[in-house]
Amino acid sequence: MKKIILFLFASFFLYECLAQSAKEQVYTIVDEMPEYPGGQDSLLRYITRYTRYRPAKDEDIRGSVRIQFVIDKKGSICDIKPAGDRQPNSLEKEVIRAMKAMPKWKPGRHKGEPVAVQYFLPIHICYTQD
Repeated sequence: MKKIILFLFASFFLYECLAQSAKEQVYTIVDEMPEYPGGQDSLLRYITRYTRYRPAKDEDIRGSVRIQFVIDKKGSICDIKPAGDRQPNSLEKEVIRAMKAMPKWKPGRHKGEPVAVQYFLPIHICYTQD
């Protein structure tokens, strides 16, 4: 019985190791960072245009938010969340909603190959008078 349990435990451990190696590696430092179509200015225009700030303004949320996400090797955006280990506030939720509809990016490259890259986007919020 002990041999069976040991075998099952070893099999489970091996399966977990294989599953982890099958996941796509995500880089933070690459030779060429991902790029939004049209560059950084176009990215900021997109965020400004497609983010509805009313809920955050109603809750008087101001300052900066940092959103982290992954640009995969095909240029798609995924795993979008606030930087840090916490629940998003209403402004972060709205930015995340807008980013999910974002067009594909030019993927990052490392050693000449397209790779998945972790990206951090700081967004500074200031409201104008209505």
